Amino acid sequence: MGSRTRPWSTAGGPGELPGGPLIFAAADGMGGHLDGAQASKIAVQRLAEIVQGRTVNIEQLNAALEPAGQGHHDLGDVDTLSRPGTTVAGLALTEQDGEVCWLAFHVGDSRIYRWSEADGLEQIGSDHSVVQALVDAGAITEERALTHPQRRMITKAPGFGDRGGADYTFLPVVPGDRFLMCSDGLTGELLDGRIAVMTTDADEQALAEQLVAEAVQLGAQDNVSVVVAQV
Repeated sequence: MGSRTRPWSTAGGPGELPGGPLIFAAADGMGGHLDGAQASKIAVQRLAEIVQGRTVNIEQLNAALEPAGQGHHDLGDVDTLSRPGTTVAGLALTEQDGEVCWLAFHVGDSRIYRWSEADGLEQIGSDHSVVQALVDAGAITEERALTHPQRRMITKAPGFGDRGGADYTFLPVVPGDRFLMCSDGLTGELLDGRIAVMTTDADEQALAEQLVAEAVQLGAQDNVSVVVAQV
Protein backbone atom coordinates (compact mmCIF):
# COMPACT_ATOMS: atom_id res chain seq x y z
CA MET A 1 0.00 0.00 0.00
CA GLY A 2 1.59 3.24 -1.13
CA SER A 3 1.25 6.41 0.89
CA ARG A 4 2.52 9.95 0.59
CA THR A 5 2.15 12.89 2.93
CA ARG A 6 3.07 16.50 2.30
CA PRO A 7 2.34 19.42 4.63
CA TRP A 8 2.75 23.06 3.68
CA SER A 9 2.16 26.30 5.55
CA THR A 10 2.68 30.01 5.08
CA ALA A 11 2.24 33.24 6.99
CA GLY A 12 1.60 36.79 5.78
CA GLY A 13 -0.58 39.84 6.14
CA PRO A 14 -3.69 40.66 4.07
CA GLY A 15 -2.87 40.95 0.38
CA GLU A 16 0.56 39.39 0.76
CA LEU A 17 1.55 36.52 -1.49
CA PRO A 18 3.01 33.53 0.37
CA GLY A 19 6.42 32.27 -0.53
CA GLY A 20 7.31 28.68 -1.28
CA PRO A 21 5.41 26.29 -3.57
CA LEU A 22 2.66 27.68 -5.77
CA ILE A 23 0.69 24.55 -6.67
CA PHE A 24 -0.36 21.65 -4.44
CA ALA A 25 -1.83 18.53 -6.02
CA ALA A 26 -2.59 14.86 -5.55
CA ALA A 27 -2.65 12.66 -8.66
CA ASP A 28 -3.87 9.06 -8.66
CA GLY A 29 -2.98 6.95 -11.71
CA MET A 30 -5.32 4.51 -13.45
CA GLY A 31 -4.99 1.76 -16.04
CA GLY A 32 -2.67 -0.67 -14.28
CA HIS A 33 0.12 -0.15 -11.77
CA LEU A 34 2.99 0.85 -14.10
CA ASP A 35 0.95 2.82 -16.65
CA GLY A 36 -1.03 4.54 -13.89
CA ALA A 37 2.14 5.57 -12.11
CA GLN A 38 3.53 7.00 -15.34
CA ALA A 39 0.30 8.88 -16.08
CA SER A 40 0.20 10.51 -12.66
CA LYS A 41 3.90 11.36 -12.92
CA ILE A 42 3.31 13.12 -16.24
CA ALA A 43 0.47 15.17 -14.76
CA VAL A 44 2.56 16.27 -11.76
CA GLN A 45 5.53 17.13 -13.97
CA ARG A 46 3.34 19.26 -16.24
CA LEU A 47 1.93 21.12 -13.27
CA ALA A 48 5.42 21.71 -11.89
CA GLU A 49 6.56 23.19 -15.20
CA ILE A 50 4.13 26.12 -14.96
CA VAL A 51 5.44 27.20 -11.54
CA GLN A 52 7.31 30.26 -12.77
CA GLY A 53 5.57 33.30 -11.32
CA ARG A 54 3.65 33.75 -8.09
CA THR A 55 0.23 33.00 -9.60
CA VAL A 56 -1.22 30.88 -12.41
CA ASN A 57 -4.47 30.94 -14.39
CA ILE A 58 -6.97 28.46 -15.80
CA GLU A 59 -5.42 28.55 -19.26
CA GLN A 60 -2.05 27.50 -17.85
CA LEU A 61 -3.61 24.70 -15.84
CA ASN A 62 -5.58 23.47 -18.84
CA ALA A 63 -2.41 23.47 -20.92
CA ALA A 64 -0.57 21.56 -18.18
CA LEU A 65 -3.22 18.86 -17.88
CA GLU A 66 -4.13 18.44 -21.53
CA PRO A 67 -0.59 17.56 -22.75
CA ALA A 68 -0.49 15.09 -19.86
CA GLY A 69 -3.72 13.59 -21.14
CA GLN A 70 -2.27 13.33 -24.65
CA GLY A 71 0.77 11.59 -23.16
CA HIS A 72 -1.52 9.08 -21.54
CA HIS A 73 -2.98 8.16 -24.94
CA ASP A 74 0.54 7.28 -26.04
CA LEU A 75 0.99 4.83 -23.16
CA GLY A 76 -1.21 2.10 -24.60
CA ASP A 77 -3.58 1.24 -27.45
CA VAL A 78 -6.47 0.10 -25.29
CA ASP A 79 -10.15 0.90 -24.89
CA THR A 80 -11.25 4.04 -23.05
CA LEU A 81 -12.17 2.34 -19.78
CA SER A 82 -8.76 0.71 -19.36
CA ARG A 83 -6.61 3.38 -21.00
CA PRO A 84 -3.90 4.75 -18.71
CA GLY A 85 -4.85 8.06 -17.14
CA THR A 86 -4.88 9.88 -13.85
CA THR A 87 -7.19 11.75 -11.54
CA VAL A 88 -5.97 15.08 -10.16
CA ALA A 89 -7.06 17.38 -7.33
CA GLY A 90 -5.15 20.52 -6.53
CA LEU A 91 -4.90 24.11 -5.37
CA ALA A 92 -3.03 27.06 -6.89
CA LEU A 93 -2.71 30.78 -6.28
CA THR A 94 -4.31 32.92 -8.97
CA GLU A 95 -5.66 36.44 -9.48
CA GLN A 96 -9.23 37.45 -10.23
CA ASP A 97 -10.22 41.07 -10.81
CA GLY A 98 -6.86 42.15 -9.42
CA GLU A 99 -7.28 40.20 -6.17
CA VAL A 100 -5.15 37.24 -5.13
CA CYS A 101 -7.23 34.12 -4.49
CA TRP A 102 -7.10 30.34 -4.61
CA LEU A 103 -7.99 28.34 -7.69
CA ALA A 104 -9.09 24.83 -6.77
CA PHE A 105 -9.10 22.28 -9.60
CA HIS A 106 -10.08 18.63 -9.82
CA VAL A 107 -10.84 15.94 -12.34
CA GLY A 108 -11.87 12.34 -11.61
CA ASP A 109 -12.47 11.09 -8.08
CA SER A 110 -9.49 12.57 -6.28
CA ARG A 111 -10.87 15.25 -3.96
CA ILE A 112 -10.08 18.63 -2.48
CA TYR A 113 -11.61 19.72 0.83
CA ARG A 114 -11.53 23.03 2.65
CA TRP A 115 -11.80 23.27 6.44
CA SER A 116 -12.49 26.55 8.22
CA GLU A 117 -13.57 27.42 11.74
CA ALA A 118 -16.68 29.11 10.39
CA ASP A 119 -17.92 26.41 8.02
CA GLY A 120 -16.18 23.20 9.09
CA LEU A 121 -15.25 20.70 6.36
CA GLU A 122 -16.62 21.03 2.84
CA GLN A 123 -15.76 19.24 -0.36
CA ILE A 124 -14.88 21.60 -3.20
CA GLY A 125 -16.66 20.41 -6.33
CA SER A 126 -18.07 16.96 -6.96
CA ASP A 127 -16.53 13.62 -8.00
CA HIS A 128 -16.60 12.72 -11.67
CA SER A 129 -17.70 9.15 -11.09
CA VAL A 130 -20.56 6.75 -11.69
CA VAL A 131 -21.41 6.42 -8.00
CA GLN A 132 -21.41 10.20 -7.50
CA ALA A 133 -23.96 10.51 -10.28
CA LEU A 134 -26.07 7.90 -8.48
CA VAL A 135 -25.72 9.74 -5.16
CA ASP A 136 -26.66 13.06 -6.80
CA ALA A 137 -29.72 11.41 -8.34
CA GLY A 138 -30.77 10.04 -4.94
CA ALA A 139 -30.44 6.46 -6.16
CA ILE A 140 -27.92 5.45 -3.47
CA THR A 141 -26.60 6.87 -0.20
CA GLU A 142 -23.02 8.03 0.46
CA GLU A 143 -22.56 4.99 2.70
CA ARG A 144 -23.69 2.67 -0.11
CA ALA A 145 -21.31 4.40 -2.50
CA LEU A 146 -18.36 3.14 -0.44
CA THR A 147 -19.14 -0.47 -1.36
CA HIS A 148 -20.94 -0.07 -4.68
CA PRO A 149 -19.51 -2.40 -7.40
CA GLN A 150 -19.00 0.57 -9.75
CA ARG A 151 -17.33 2.80 -7.16
CA ARG A 152 -14.03 2.89 -9.08
CA MET A 153 -15.55 3.86 -12.43
CA ILE A 154 -14.85 7.51 -13.19
CA THR A 155 -16.51 9.59 -15.89
CA LYS A 156 -13.80 12.18 -16.44
CA ALA A 157 -9.98 12.21 -16.35
CA PRO A 158 -7.00 13.57 -18.30
CA GLY A 159 -6.35 11.09 -21.09
CA PHE A 160 -10.02 10.61 -21.96
CA GLY A 161 -10.14 13.18 -24.77
CA ASP A 162 -13.06 15.62 -24.51
CA ARG A 163 -13.97 14.09 -21.15
CA GLY A 164 -10.71 15.18 -19.60
CA GLY A 165 -11.27 18.81 -18.62
CA ALA A 166 -10.92 19.82 -14.98
CA ASP A 167 -13.50 21.72 -12.91
CA TYR A 168 -12.36 25.00 -11.34
CA THR A 169 -13.49 26.94 -8.27
CA PHE A 170 -12.24 30.36 -7.11
CA LEU A 171 -11.85 30.69 -3.34
CA PRO A 172 -10.71 33.56 -1.09
CA VAL A 173 -7.38 33.36 0.75
CA VAL A 174 -8.40 33.27 4.42
CA PRO A 175 -5.87 32.88 7.26
CA GLY A 176 -6.59 29.71 9.21
CA ASP A 177 -8.15 27.81 6.30
CA ARG A 178 -6.87 24.29 5.75
CA PHE A 179 -7.01 22.41 2.47
CA LEU A 180 -6.86 18.67 2.02
CA MET A 181 -6.17 17.01 -1.34
CA CYS A 182 -6.43 13.24 -1.50
CA SER A 183 -6.88 10.17 -3.64
CA ASP A 184 -9.93 7.90 -3.46
CA GLY A 185 -7.88 5.46 -1.40
CA LEU A 186 -8.68 7.77 1.51
CA THR A 187 -12.30 8.66 0.76
CA GLY A 188 -13.08 5.06 -0.12
CA GLU A 189 -12.55 4.20 3.55
CA LEU A 190 -13.36 7.36 5.55
CA LEU A 191 -16.65 9.24 5.37
CA ASP A 192 -16.55 13.04 5.39
CA GLY A 193 -17.72 13.14 9.00
CA ARG A 194 -14.69 11.21 10.17
CA ILE A 195 -12.33 13.31 8.04
CA ALA A 196 -13.87 16.46 9.54
CA VAL A 197 -13.26 15.25 13.10
CA MET A 198 -9.62 14.45 12.35
CA THR A 199 -9.03 17.70 10.46
CA THR A 200 -9.85 19.89 13.47
CA ASP A 201 -7.34 18.29 15.84
CA ALA A 202 -3.89 17.73 14.35
CA ASP A 203 -1.23 19.92 12.80
CA GLU A 204 -0.56 19.53 9.08
CA GLN A 205 2.08 16.81 9.23
CA ALA A 206 0.29 14.79 11.89
CA LEU A 207 -3.04 15.10 10.06
CA ALA A 208 -1.61 13.80 6.78
CA GLU A 209 0.04 10.87 8.53
CA GLN A 210 -3.02 10.03 10.63
CA LEU A 211 -5.39 10.07 7.66
CA VAL A 212 -3.15 7.74 5.66
CA ALA A 213 -2.64 5.42 8.64
CA GLU A 214 -6.35 5.12 9.42
CA ALA A 215 -7.33 4.44 5.81
CA VAL A 216 -4.67 1.74 5.51
CA GLN A 217 -5.73 0.22 8.85
CA LEU A 218 -9.31 0.00 7.57
CA GLY A 219 -8.08 -2.02 4.59
CA ALA A 220 -7.76 0.57 1.81
CA GLN A 221 -8.07 -1.10 -1.58
CA ASP A 222 -6.09 1.60 -3.39
CA ASN A 223 -3.13 3.91 -2.84
CA VAL A 224 -3.71 6.54 -0.17
CA SER A 225 -2.24 9.94 -1.04
CA VAL A 226 -2.77 13.03 1.12
CA VAL A 227 -1.59 16.64 0.72
CA VAL A 228 -2.37 19.20 3.45
CA ALA A 229 -1.99 22.95 2.87
CA GLN A 230 -2.44 25.30 5.83
CA VAL A 231 -2.80 29.06 5.36
